Amino acid sequence: MRSALTLWLLLVLATSGAAQRRSADPDSVRIVTSDIDNFWRAYDRLARHSTHEDSVRALAEQYFKPASPGLSEFIRLRIGNPDSLVGALGTLPRYYAAIRPNTLRIHQMTPIIRDGLHRFQALYPEAAFPDVYFLIGRFSSMGTLSDSGLYIGAEMVSSDSSTPTDELPGWARGVTLRSEVIPCIVVHELVHYQQDNARSRTLLASVLNEGVADFLGDLAVGCQATGSVVYGYGDPARAAALAGVPTGEARDRL
Repeated sequence: MRSALTLWLLLVLATSGAAQRRSADPDSVRIVTSDIDNFWRAYDRLARHSTHEDSVRALAEQYFKPASPGLSEFIRLRIGNPDSLVGALGTLPRYYAAIRPNTLRIHQMTPIIRDGLHRFQALYPEAAFPDVYFLIGRFSSMGTLSDSGLYIGAEMVSSDSSTPTDELPGWARGVTLRSEVIPCIVVHELVHYQQDNARSRTLLASVLNEGVADFLGDLAVGCQATGSVVYGYGDPARAAALAGVPTGEARDRL
């Protein structure tokens, strides 16, 4: 059953158009973390500024201006402008300060991430491999992509047991992940990179796209990118409540 399901999922990918792109060697992928270093340099300047305008200027000069190609895309897709990022830092000051050490260690995970790329290639030999960029955003995206690369919001995947979460909105507490799942996030986004319909907003497309990405990510690196809240929502007890049938019967239908 597992083999048949795996084959079906691979066929979903194969018909998405990814094979039309030229496959690349996972060893040629650039895993870029330099923007994280630039962010913290700019962050240290913020403490010396007393006005909002000075803080915006510091981020613009030391984080936005020297942006990698990946950060430039991420700014366009998810951050917007320095003012938005200053706003996020002001809303979550203790959270951002606490994740700093973990974000600065992401570069040490390069061999593990690259191993995950090779494992995905073993599952899907026709895969195309873009560069991977780790960035600090305004808590708006754990991972996204464009034709040019995969972009991972490091601030959302760098918590640990000591990270304060009381500043976070309720939805964020269930999706903020620890750094050990970073290889899962990368493979998850890599699966989306293969899907021509990944930007479709229908419910069915979202279920298939996200489910396939998590399933293949789990097969490749042994963990899932989606937070526990999402899987908890679909447990048999909730299915029973939604379906209006006894729990055991609902479980049999899943």
